Amino acid sequence: MARFPLRPPVAVAAPQPAAPPPIEEFFDIPDEEPISSGYTIRSLFWKATIWLLVALGIQTLASLSPTLVELVYSQTIYFHISRLLTYVNRYFSISLGEIFFGMVIIWFFLWTIWYLRRAFRGETRVFDVIKILFLHLAWTFSTLFVLFLLLWGLNFQRMPISDSMGLIRRPARSDELQAIGARIYSGINKNYDDAAAGQGWSGTSRLPMPMAKLNEILETSFQNTPILESPDREGWVFPNLFTLQG
Repeated sequence: MARFPLRPPVAVAAPQPAAPPPIEEFFDIPDEEPISSGYTIRSLFWKATIWLLVALGIQTLASLSPTLVELVYSQTIYFHISRLLTYVNRYFSISLGEIFFGMVIIWFFLWTIWYLRRAFRGETRVFDVIKILFLHLAWTFSTLFVLFLLLWGLNFQRMPISDSMGLIRRPARSDELQAIGARIYSGINKNYDDAAAGQGWSGTSRLPMPMAKLNEILETSFQNTPILESPDREGWVFPNLFTLQG
């Protein structure tokens, strides 16, 4: 069985005519089982499509049974998955998902550049490069979509929070939204007035200090931070791109 093609086929130049080969002795070799042709490109595309359709079918069935998704996946399976991912991610400063997707993008970019370069040199055909590239993209998208559903995506098909908590769902009226906004606005102003009592803050500005004092503090902080202070313009090829001056 042929393996999954990781690269396009190499174009082999036709051999130049040469002298007749020398006479060789031939021996009878028992017939062997013919080698399997393996998966063709077309069949691999169909398998990726079927895999994607299976994933979409799982998502559709999950959307029809939100209660089952809530009990079996969200509150049971995903609970252990999230704990495992949290345990692993605490050893890294950035998300593992971001690292993975970054590596996938870099891989496809370098792969395309490398084999297009070989195609322009006549070592393979551009059509074969494009065909294998789309095959890789199809299988990558299908596989990642299934992993997304299993690791997190089925939560979109769980019961709404209002149903699981027994809340009454009704559309909000405009007067209710205005009342809530007014309460938030009044609360912010009250907190500000309580904090400003006895501080002697300027009444002409809503800032807790005059603008001149605020600008002075910002400038001092800017200059006292090594990574933010004005750099030496000498030695930069494009100094205007790396400093706020000029």
